[in-house]
Amino acid sequence: MRWIIFFLIFLVLFDIVNAQELNEYQDLKLDVKVQGNVDIIKQPGSYQFEYLSSELSFFPRNDRFQTVISDELLSSPLAEISRGDNLIYRWEEYSPEMSFGVDSRVDVSTNFYKINKKIKFPIQDNMVDFQEYLQPSDLVNSDNPKIIAQAKKLAEGEDDLYVVTYKIGKWTKENINYSLDSLTAQASQNSVWVYENREGVCDELTTLFIAMLRSLGIPARFALGSSYTNAIGGFGNHAWAEVYFPEVGWVAFDPTYGQFGYVDSTHVKMKEGNDPRDPSINYMWRSRNVDVKPKEVDIEVGVISKGDILKYNVDMDLDLLRNNVGEGSYVPLKIALKNNENYYLPVTLYLTKGPSVVDDNSVDILLKPNEISTVFFHIYVPEKLEKNLVYESELEVEGPGGIKRSVNLNYGESYNIYTKEEALARIEQIKKEEEGNIKIVMSCNPEKDVYYTYEDKGVVVCNLISKDDTDFKGIKLCFEDDCKDIDLLKSEEKTVKFDFNLEQKNGESFVSLVDHNLSRSSYFNVNILTDADVRVVDLEYPKTVDYRNNGEVKFSLDPNSKVNSVEVKVGGKKVFMKDELAFRNDFLVPFDGDFFYFKNPYIEVKYKDINGKEHIVREVINIEITGIPWYARVMKIFNF
Repeated sequence: MRWIIFFLIFLVLFDIVNAQELNEYQDLKLDVKVQGNVDIIKQPGSYQFEYLSSELSFFPRNDRFQTVISDELLSSPLAEISRGDNLIYRWEEYSPEMSFGVDSRVDVSTNFYKINKKIKFPIQDNMVDFQEYLQPSDLVNSDNPKIIAQAKKLAEGEDDLYVVTYKIGKWTKENINYSLDSLTAQASQNSVWVYENREGVCDELTTLFIAMLRSLGIPARFALGSSYTNAIGGFGNHAWAEVYFPEVGWVAFDPTYGQFGYVDSTHVKMKEGNDPRDPSINYMWRSRNVDVKPKEVDIEVGVISKGDILKYNVDMDLDLLRNNVGEGSYVPLKIALKNNENYYLPVTLYLTKGPSVVDDNSVDILLKPNEISTVFFHIYVPEKLEKNLVYESELEVEGPGGIKRSVNLNYGESYNIYTKEEALARIEQIKKEEEGNIKIVMSCNPEKDVYYTYEDKGVVVCNLISKDDTDFKGIKLCFEDDCKDIDLLKSEEKTVKFDFNLEQKNGESFVSLVDHNLSRSSYFNVNILTDADVRVVDLEYPKTVDYRNNGEVKFSLDPNSKVNSVEVKVGGKKVFMKDELAFRNDFLVPFDGDFFYFKNPYIEVKYKDINGKEHIVREVINIEITGIPWYARVMKIFNF
């Protein structure tokens, strides 16, 4: 690899709206104003107006995660107002325009139940009190064969209610395209239409989600209100779901926002029910020769104050499974997560920095109490890279509560390409290994970082540690076709070595361990070079220098691998010594004009490869010295 220059490249992949996203706060204090308006239009001729009443059912309510601190009932002209489950406004005098509503001060907390134990699926409890939320309707087609089949497929083999509900929510988010198409934006479509067309707005995604749950005997209902969205940079009407968990209550799920088991503190709940099409306002009036024309309900939400930032007790580590790759490569990035809490924790991770735009820069995972788990991102390396350049990009992942971790990826035109198929195979192997308990820890690597073609063979060293209380007999440890039978006793550590022919190895290799009950693989790179090469590059100097003036020589040393005992001379004068050199180094050497008149005009670099073999590189410097005095010429003739 010819390293000429390093580039630091990063691309922000996740849009950060403000210094802190609103949904990152545990609590918000909001001002919520709901207002309805109606025009009363007299027709030509005589008319009669006895009364008009409006019943408003869409306004903030008190529940476990939401408290209405105060509210002010509004009406113009002044109406007679009665308050029960809903607000009823009544006018008995004509006015061409009537308005009504409520202005509420509301404290909203993140709606999240800390569920610390497994709830069995199918639900064992008697659901007689929840039949309303189990039955199909013209909108929620939970009796449709396609919806039943899809729900059963997602729930197959699962006996945990949280896991089943989570998987259905995640499938809905990933497979139904959020679309403001006129068919879905103006009128709610039923769940069969959404399933077949794979698109919809929040109502439709929630409708399909609820339909699949009900088909499995899980009670679910609609929650309606307002929430913050990046799409408009403000609050807008929104629908999500509430799912009944025995011994817990109604647990919030928002498949549109990818919030599975909670909704953030921007979700202001104003109504719950079985049909999102139910009107927010019901009007009644008695009149003659008068037209009553209601307008759209107007909802305004303002943020008054913010509480504490959400905290998550989660550990996160990144592992780049392949580095130093060629253009167009796919690189698997492994994220290891540990839930340090004793309750279920739904988590979303975002890839916020990388070398190129990705189709999906987020991944969702449900962590069970105290669970350790892994997820993966596929990092795509751009094509058409400039030759002789090495690029370096920071890969950054943001997790819950704003925790961030990063690693660096190096790539360049001259590196080997790591294909998508290779990346996926590597990920599948890791997933397979992590399905069972980790009984043997294995790590394999070449004995040396670099081999040279003048060597006969290479060596791979594997370290194995038993984490089990039993003995493993007759385990097969294979480096491709070279297999060894080994025994690993309980709590034993063992080292196993493999020899290999350098002519047949370069790039990624792996050692696999096979037993009846487990499998393990350890991947590593074998780096084979023709020789240790240090190049003198970017050499700059003046073409002519007056004997009595001065100048400077600029150059860089570019090693293709780590070298040792480096000594640099310019014109025979030692200017640099270093025990090792692994990366590009830049040099600037000032000189007097008479220096190169008397000294050898070249740069000399001495170094040793990692085996101790000595190398010498020379680069000629052609500088014409002018204005040479007569005595200098004499001195040179007689070697003074």
